[in-house]
Amino acid sequence: MKQYRMSSLAVILGVSVVLHSVSFAQQRASRFTQNERRIQDWIEQQCEQDPNVRYLNTHADAYGRMLRLRAAHALGISTDAIPDGRSDVNESLKRIPDDSGVAVNVSKSKFTQQNETTIAIDRKDPKIVVAGANDDNMYVSGMPVYYTNNAGKNWSRTYVQAPASSTGTWVAMGDPVMAAGANGILYYAYIYGDPYTGPSIVDNFVVATSVNGRTWKNGSLVVPDDQIDGFEDKEALCVDNSPTSPYYGRVYLVWAHYDLNGGGETRIVYSDDTCQTWSTWTVIETSVEEFGSVKTGRNGEVLVSYSSVFADSLGNPAAYHVLYVSTDGASSFEMRPIHEYDPFFQNVTGYPALKGDYGPRCEPYMSFDVDLRNNDLHLVFGSEWNGDGAVQFYVRSTDLGQTWSEPIAVGYNGTAPGTQPVLDRFCPLVSVNQRTGDAFLTCYSSERDPNNILTAPFRYHLNAAGDSSTTALEPNDFDPTVVGALNGGPAFIGDYIGADLLDSIYAAAWTEGVSSDGEVFVYLGLPKTTASSPNAVPMLVASKSLRLSSVYPNPALNGKITLNVYSPVSANGVIELTDVNGREVAQLWAGQLEEGVASQISCSLPAVAAGSYRVTLRTPDASDQVQLVIR
Repeated sequence: MKQYRMSSLAVILGVSVVLHSVSFAQQRASRFTQNERRIQDWIEQQCEQDPNVRYLNTHADAYGRMLRLRAAHALGISTDAIPDGRSDVNESLKRIPDDSGVAVNVSKSKFTQQNETTIAIDRKDPKIVVAGANDDNMYVSGMPVYYTNNAGKNWSRTYVQAPASSTGTWVAMGDPVMAAGANGILYYAYIYGDPYTGPSIVDNFVVATSVNGRTWKNGSLVVPDDQIDGFEDKEALCVDNSPTSPYYGRVYLVWAHYDLNGGGETRIVYSDDTCQTWSTWTVIETSVEEFGSVKTGRNGEVLVSYSSVFADSLGNPAAYHVLYVSTDGASSFEMRPIHEYDPFFQNVTGYPALKGDYGPRCEPYMSFDVDLRNNDLHLVFGSEWNGDGAVQFYVRSTDLGQTWSEPIAVGYNGTAPGTQPVLDRFCPLVSVNQRTGDAFLTCYSSERDPNNILTAPFRYHLNAAGDSSTTALEPNDFDPTVVGALNGGPAFIGDYIGADLLDSIYAAAWTEGVSSDGEVFVYLGLPKTTASSPNAVPMLVASKSLRLSSVYPNPALNGKITLNVYSPVSANGVIELTDVNGREVAQLWAGQLEEGVASQISCSLPAVAAGSYRVTLRTPDASDQVQLVIR
């Protein structure tokens, strides 16, 4: 009876704590709602006063971020008090447990979550891998960089600080894009802007360089100060790594330029001195095109692809897929159509989106890569399939876009999507192995959820005969509709995913949502099979908590296991194996955990009976555990 009374009391206390937490959460949500309403009202006033503000706020997400900062600044609202999305969307949806996930959450203010991920492998020292993302600290600290110099065994974080401005109000504003040069130089492009002074919001681009991933040096501004005449958005970056190219080592940057008085154009510049100086820009297209991909060919050709979004005869959004080709070092371009228009999704705010009004924003953009051995192009573009879902179509060209193969729907095993449930695949990124010619697609996919909501990153082998291999980069799916919203609109996991490929090394970076936070995940492994990879599971980069993020192999035989761990502080740690009732079976490891370092620890398992166990990482102040099956 005494034990029963104690249990009842615990339940009562537990309910009290829950009710208190709910009440606090409701108060916090109410405060957020009020601040959000004030911010949206302020932005709407600006849009009513100037139609160009409305146009830019709808089309350029970096402009929207700047506008929200300006609104908060004008209204005296701390960015800590700005909500990050709708908390009432899909709350009843059952979430797959995060036991083996590797959430990387460096969000503090929950204003701008981690999104728009990018990643690059050092071409001279493949043990060095760098990743980037938007981050709520970027307005103060600069653009975040997650880096490893030992092929993923340990990861750390640093920031690329934005260059000082004469007014002191220009800051890093996001849209991170990375690339790697054959000379061992890593490149990191981002938007540099002034969200606080006016009357008009203008910005620029900066490209930083590094040879180790840890220390970064900013190059010169892409647009000269005396030529800043609008808002720049959605840049793409590449390095000419073909040894047979007359422009070997040249860095190209292409972007969408919006005139402050309306209109705009698509521009490209290049640098021959590792971004210390830039050429004058060339206009590729006399209209604003976003979400471009830029690559170079075997003989120095410059190729830029776009999906031009327009309204069809019925007023529905559609996309026209085109490739621009230059054979004179980006001095002039010829347009080569890829595919006639495809309908795509549009939500009520004007942003193309998936999974309803508050699903992830998703443009019908494309991605491609060039096989430098023969100049073959491997290209994937997004399309809507009969209003049912987002499908990625793969096409190939052997003559630099003069002709194209028939589109093949990725992930449908050669059959039309109409013969199977259409499950969303979106945000494509194509990578070609320059040694073997294998082409791979990395994208978000909902193929494991029959309800077509939960999402995870996947990799698809595009061009090997008889090989339609698919690799899930994350064992857990997540709900993208609860990731933080952009400007009160759809969820924002980012408009692109990060991936890179070098011989036998494949790297990916993406955004997931836990509650309403966006978090960065990274993955290193082999491009075809992960069974023999030394790091074949997602790897933690940073966290605010002690994390035992994953253990593999799992299930395990009696032998060795490897664990990915992270500690935000220096501490003495132990790793224990316990049974399902919490009784200790063996101590697997004891040692020092370094502050802010993600590590891999190998442990020998004792001879135990087959079954389910728990592996627990413990320090004096915290613990974390994962389930382990031993066969």
